[in-house]
Amino acid sequence: MKSQVLADFITDFTPGESVQAEQELVALTITTGIWTLSVDGSSSIKGSGLGLVLESPHGDILEQSIHCGFHATNNEAEYEALIAGLDLAKSLSVKIIKVRSDSQLVVRQVNGTYEARDQRMSAYLNKVKQLQSTFDEFSIEQIPRSENTRADALASLGSTTTNSSKSVPIIHLMSPSIQESETVAPVDNGRSWIEPIFNYLQADILPGNRAEARRIKAKAAKFCILYGKLYKKSFTGPYLRCVTPREAYDVLKSLHQEECGNHSGARSLSNRAITAGYYWPTMRVDSQNHVKSCDKCQRFAPMSHLPPGMLNSISAPWPFMKWGMDIVGKLPAAPGGVVYMLVLTDYFTKWVEIGAYQQVRDIEVRDFIWKNIICRFGVPKEIVTDNGSQFISFDFKNFCDKYAIKLSFSTPRYPQANGQAESTNKTIVNTLKKRLEAEKSQWAEKLPEILWSYRTTPRRSTEKLPSHSSTDQKQSSQ
Repeated sequence: MKSQVLADFITDFTPGESVQAEQELVALTITTGIWTLSVDGSSSIKGSGLGLVLESPHGDILEQSIHCGFHATNNEAEYEALIAGLDLAKSLSVKIIKVRSDSQLVVRQVNGTYEARDQRMSAYLNKVKQLQSTFDEFSIEQIPRSENTRADALASLGSTTTNSSKSVPIIHLMSPSIQESETVAPVDNGRSWIEPIFNYLQADILPGNRAEARRIKAKAAKFCILYGKLYKKSFTGPYLRCVTPREAYDVLKSLHQEECGNHSGARSLSNRAITAGYYWPTMRVDSQNHVKSCDKCQRFAPMSHLPPGMLNSISAPWPFMKWGMDIVGKLPAAPGGVVYMLVLTDYFTKWVEIGAYQQVRDIEVRDFIWKNIICRFGVPKEIVTDNGSQFISFDFKNFCDKYAIKLSFSTPRYPQANGQAESTNKTIVNTLKKRLEAEKSQWAEKLPEILWSYRTTPRRSTEKLPSHSSTDQKQSSQ
């Protein structure tokens, strides 16, 4: 791009006299006097532009307006203008240069008065330092904006138009100047932790450092190679496939926010990765960072307004003995006119059963409990619910008496006392918010996916999947 800037300038500086302009430029390049470079960057809704004014010791002026084909902040545009100007001066074999800019940040960071703490600002500053070293003498000063009107006008021209100007040629800069340096910078390829273990198990290769060799030998005892892949041995479950950091990111993304994701917390996310059969050493920390970087998890994060207090234990000695039941709605109307959810949660295993309905009467509640609870898990001992009319109706009470099911009601003053159902409702609704956003009417169609992801996420209270909790209880009872 930089050579193209000069080529376009030579062609367009004096229309119709390009040969003469080129000869004059060659004469200017051998001048050893002080060149003055005025730069400015402009960023607006329409785009970003750069303005350069390079003046020779004899008063000859080169002007350039550059349009950025990428988004840049004001500070980034100021740096881009400085880099483009230094590149232009370098291409003209300038040895002594004096830079004038109205950006206090750029000038003071280059002079060393300010520290570049932002990663992108540091990359831009390093690029400027590299170009600075190519000049015999380099200086930069801050000037008022009123004294930089020429470069400012060129920057504004570049930021507001993408068409060539008849008076000043407009160059198009398609990518940031620091992109190349960022690309070739050393990057962890994600195999640093796998390679030493794999090489030792595969070919008995160890590093020269004895302490490091002993550490790898000890660590390798927990791993094995199957079908050319490294696996971590597990004595309570299947072997875990070892993945690189890049693969780990894809695993976390899939489990957290894609088809099988439910935007669970960091601990649940790392547990899900293990359950899915993957392993890498930093999975706990990576899960925390991944959740923190999720926009939807931040925007829909629950806010607790309850004061701290002692926890009250609830007795549920075996799976599917005690269920919490509640109704969620009204929700946005989904296909079929359904606007309510009937949610039942087992206190022991945290297993959840959900149904979507147009209306929830006592007959719908009886049918749901019969088909989804009794016929699948057996007759429960107790159901905890609030004082909804469908739950305290005469027909529903007779239904529970028929199967000797105890009904426990929360007080009318505080219907949220059914804490298990309320906790499940909150998790399901928050997951629906994160998955649907503007497509709220599709919640009923997405409900099976949400329910699947909820059931395959280890619960914090049990540290196991709901299905595993019930299986372990059955095995221990036998």
